Amino acid sequence: MVMANGLKKRSCFIGKLPVNVMTVRSEFDAYCLRQTVTAGARFQIISTIRSVTARENGAIVNTDEGDFRCHFLIGADGANSRIRRLSNQFSDITLGFALETCLPVSDADAIDMAFDFGRVKNGYGWVFPKDDHVNIGLYTNAAEVRISRQELDAYARQKCGRPPSASVVGHHIGLGGPWYRPKSRRVFLIGDAAGMVDPLLGEGIYFAIKSGQIAAAAIQGAVFDPGEAVIAFRSGLKSLQRDLSFCHLAAHLFYRKLDHGYNALTFPITRYTLMRGYAMGLPLSVLTYVWWTLPFRKVPKYHGV
Repeated sequence: MVMANGLKKRSCFIGKLPVNVMTVRSEFDAYCLRQTVTAGARFQIISTIRSVTARENGAIVNTDEGDFRCHFLIGADGANSRIRRLSNQFSDITLGFALETCLPVSDADAIDMAFDFGRVKNGYGWVFPKDDHVNIGLYTNAAEVRISRQELDAYARQKCGRPPSASVVGHHIGLGGPWYRPKSRRVFLIGDAAGMVDPLLGEGIYFAIKSGQIAAAAIQGAVFDPGEAVIAFRSGLKSLQRDLSFCHLAAHLFYRKLDHGYNALTFPITRYTLMRGYAMGLPLSVLTYVWWTLPFRKVPKYHGV
């Protein structure tokens, strides 16, 4: 379900094939951690990182548990990255914000997945059914917008008939990834720490995984040459940053004129392309290219209303 709250419009996208699969973030994170440890990584929780020092022969992370030395350090610690601040990188990052909660329900299948654009300025509300509960929240890409608990309560009451009884979680979203330029030859930033998030939807998992893979490949390919590693990392990020640049433009145009953006989003050929591409995990820039180059006469009938 796609809605434009301020315009009182709604469209329901219905397809014969699955569009996406829902997961619980904590379960997904636990799965990734298990795979990492199985591959040979050592996992250790550190309470406080005091300093990060990049040297010619590696990096040193000073913590309450002592010093950790490494050839390369990857900052994957979110929008409020301490690694970013301590290594004095990417001061131009901007922050969005999301507030969310989970509501237990007896039958999540009876609730439609929904995007409610315009529920907050430069953002939307969402409803994601997940087995025995519904994940519901509000997102904005504008740093000056404040989302309150009262707004989330009202939205949950409207969508599910009651306000949240469970805990409410707020978190910043790292934006501005197209302008991240790795400076250090020993410290790389990925994911939200580098602003690698789509500002239109606030989606960052895809970009976090891809930027992490790019950093790993750069280090593996030049483990004893930090100069080559940072060059490879910068080069690898280019295609990802092109996608993010397009996402920033799309978000600006979409939220500036929400009525035009909504009409474009629900136009039949756009809807078909986005739904199929979204299900395939394609980035927004590729979907738009496909949309512009797809002959109208070859567009299959899409079952939507």
